[in-house]
Amino acid sequence: MRGVYAVNLRQLDLNLLLVFDAIYESGSNTKAGEKLGLTQSAVSNALRRLRDHLGDPLFERQGGDFVATPEAKRLAPVVREALRSLERTIAPAGDFDPVASDRRFRLLVPDPLELTILSPLIQMVLDNGWGVNFDVLQLSGSKPMQSLADGSLDIAFLPNPVFEDKIGSAFLFSDDIVIIARRDHPVLGSLETLSPADFENVNLVGLPEEMRRITHLENEMRASQIRRRFVATVQRLWSVPNIVATTDLAGATTRRMAEALAKRYDLKLLDVPVPRPEHQWHMAWPEDQSDDPGHRWLRAQISSLFPDRI
Repeated sequence: MRGVYAVNLRQLDLNLLLVFDAIYESGSNTKAGEKLGLTQSAVSNALRRLRDHLGDPLFERQGGDFVATPEAKRLAPVVREALRSLERTIAPAGDFDPVASDRRFRLLVPDPLELTILSPLIQMVLDNGWGVNFDVLQLSGSKPMQSLADGSLDIAFLPNPVFEDKIGSAFLFSDDIVIIARRDHPVLGSLETLSPADFENVNLVGLPEEMRRITHLENEMRASQIRRRFVATVQRLWSVPNIVATTDLAGATTRRMAEALAKRYDLKLLDVPVPRPEHQWHMAWPEDQSDDPGHRWLRAQISSLFPDRI
């Protein structure tokens, strides 16, 4: 068997693996071609050759998407790691040049950090003429630990420290949670502090329970036996400021996000009615990318956004 695989590997055009990786990541022939600078027919031809070589369809069309077969799912992390290892090995030594690079980084950015990290990072790219790009994913529905471990994600911003093999991490900053409502809210508008009784009398908009449980606040509210009435639940934290600005509902969000949006939505901010520690945000990445020049450069840019971090 080893001899058969050796012959097959010698006959394999490694460019076909680049096409495979791009299709697997994007779920589309067209998007894979755009990423690689190839026509759709060139991508289709490359996929046909790889299918013939491996004896598996690899992707099957379902609606407008290419859905990976079990064999493709088995191969994907191996191919991704092999390509990245090869890229690191043959890359020129020395510092990363962000102006000349068109490298695309995949970031997992929870809603509260879009204003704190993503927006200023994008502005840095524009101000400095850097050629790098970002694909941004949401925390909800993702599997960050798995994606970091298999290298399909470059950086994830997470609300808890990471103690996992093959994953590096660093503390970024602390934040806390505040209650927001429109400034002329019928209950909260006249208050300077929020008591547990006041909070129990306010109708709320919030995230689904499984998402709220990620935060320490949810545990502390339950421990304090504060009753809450969620009139509406939404899937993204970004929906909360929009809703509280135009209704009699209140909601919870991070202080940094609330302060950034307070003027735009005419919001009032109140401390939560239970004592709690600050919330800590961490940056996590694949450990094998720690010494990659481009990855090291990106982590440095992100860290520079928080000069006062410990």
